[in-house]
Amino acid sequence: MFAEGTKPWKYFNDGWNIFDFTIVVVALYAIMPGVEINASFIAVLRLARIFRVFKLVTAIPKLQLLVGALIKSIPSMGYVGILLSILFYIYATMSVFFFGLNDPLHFGTLGRAMLSLFRIVTLEDWTDIMYNNMFGCAQYANIDSCSGAVYDDVNWMAAFFFVSFVLIGTMIVLNLFIGVIMNSMDEAKSEAALEDNIQKKAEGKITMADDLQAIMGKLDELKSEMDFVYTRMKKDKE
Repeated sequence: MFAEGTKPWKYFNDGWNIFDFTIVVVALYAIMPGVEINASFIAVLRLARIFRVFKLVTAIPKLQLLVGALIKSIPSMGYVGILLSILFYIYATMSVFFFGLNDPLHFGTLGRAMLSLFRIVTLEDWTDIMYNNMFGCAQYANIDSCSGAVYDDVNWMAAFFFVSFVLIGTMIVLNLFIGVIMNSMDEAKSEAALEDNIQKKAEGKITMADDLQAIMGKLDELKSEMDFVYTRMKKDKE
């Protein structure tokens, strides 16, 4: 605060300064006479200083770009998460109806079914759960908690159910998260490059020749794309 000179309030313009200030003030308040505060609370508050490691994000530009892309992708990932939740709910309801009696350990209730489907979507021994419900829980796993119907023959409905869930949930929906993050990374890189160019222009480091060269590069890319489209259209006509 003294470093700000005659404007000490500028110290609070930085979120990290507010973070440090809060910890120091609470720690000093705790050692004041007549003040009784739970010691464990103070220990946890002091331990929170470890989060200052996140200041490295602002010190390393590439890391800052990565974190910025992740933050920017959160809204889109939220929509993908909603889609995944709907998929989980549909399959969980079906699994309780189809497999609840045969495999109550995994599908006895809706909550257990949701947790089991999460295990399946991460591919953690998902085939064991599938075989339990294909051949019958008591016959395949020999679990004492198995109750209800036991399938004598192979139940291909269970195979289709679990394979389809893995294909849709793991191979498609989860990959949407990766696609969203990659798209955000591309946008963050484009914005960073644009800001860098603006800064270089302001400093006079970019000349008209550099701008012309960049435009010519874009034109070459556009020409290549148009040639590709023309070739495809010509083949379609033939």
